[in-house]
Amino acid sequence: ADDGDAWALPEPPAAPRPSLVQLEPFDEEEGVRIIGPMAAQAPPVEAGEPQSEPAPAPEPEPESEPEPVATVAPQPEPAPEAVPVAEEHHEESVDDLFARLRAERQAAVADAERVLVATEESAPRTRVVIDGTPAAAVATDEVVEEVDDEEAVAGGDRALLERRDVCVDPLASDLVRRLKRVLQDEQNEILDRLRQLRGRSRAEDALPSAEDQTARYREAAIAPLADVARAGASFAGAAEIVDAPSREWAQALAEELVGGLRERVFRSLGAAGDEDADAIDSLSAAYRQWKTERIERTARHHVAMAFNAGILAAAPDGAVLRWVPGDPGPCPDCDDNALAGPTEKGDVYPTGQVHPPAHAGCGCVLVVAT
Repeated sequence: ADDGDAWALPEPPAAPRPSLVQLEPFDEEEGVRIIGPMAAQAPPVEAGEPQSEPAPAPEPEPESEPEPVATVAPQPEPAPEAVPVAEEHHEESVDDLFARLRAERQAAVADAERVLVATEESAPRTRVVIDGTPAAAVATDEVVEEVDDEEAVAGGDRALLERRDVCVDPLASDLVRRLKRVLQDEQNEILDRLRQLRGRSRAEDALPSAEDQTARYREAAIAPLADVARAGASFAGAAEIVDAPSREWAQALAEELVGGLRERVFRSLGAAGDEDADAIDSLSAAYRQWKTERIERTARHHVAMAFNAGILAAAPDGAVLRWVPGDPGPCPDCDDNALAGPTEKGDVYPTGQVHPPAHAGCGCVLVVAT
């Protein structure tokens, strides 16, 4: 029958594949090749016989639309929990390792101590005998005695430096206080002159003369430096010293202070120009620097000089003196003077001085050797 919808029929479903395919030999008489288990199902086909058309397969039912499925966001997987058993096992293994190392070290130390004791007990003591008289003991005994002597000397030197500081510190503080008072009075005097000059050439007119300025500081330092020299003589064991050149020491101190101060003030006033406020600020800055830095450092240097000069003057003629180093850090000059050993009074040390200080800030002291 002529069916117009025959073209729309679905294709027949494919036959299932056999699980096992076995190729049979070709049969010449029948003219066909039989394949696997299909040979048992399909009857033999005669040659020239038309094959029947396969029956049409039934129409498949329309598939229903799939229902929408709600999507769920994936949740992060929790981190795996640590296994406490493994940690405990690891800690136990580390503790066992350290315990074994400590035990081995203690055993090695004990063995070394036993060997050392046995060596000391078995070592013979060598004695050098000259004409039947022992000349020296064992070298180890000499080393121990030498180390003990060095420690005793170092301890004694530290005590001497501490005693020196007790004597010097109050006198140095008194000298610094006197010099600062002179400096403050001088600053007020110069400021008054600057206010009166008002724009004229001020550097030469504002400052006092160099001789007058030096005399002020010298007179303030004579008495304190004389006290310092007497303290040095007492430190050396003498009751008094005669003819201490305290005026010369005070003159040297005053010249050192005034020389640098005048140069600093002239430079500051020259840079300030004609402005009164700038001149006053520059002058105040210069005197502030001397008050906070220069005076104390310079005064303590001259105090150390007067103290050691008092020690040298109090030492008897022909006495030998030691240079005791007192610097906080290594100083090659002072170390050379100390290594020179006891030196007779009046002889110079390797740096050219007859007593400390060897440089600015030197903390050494001279001591009469016994």
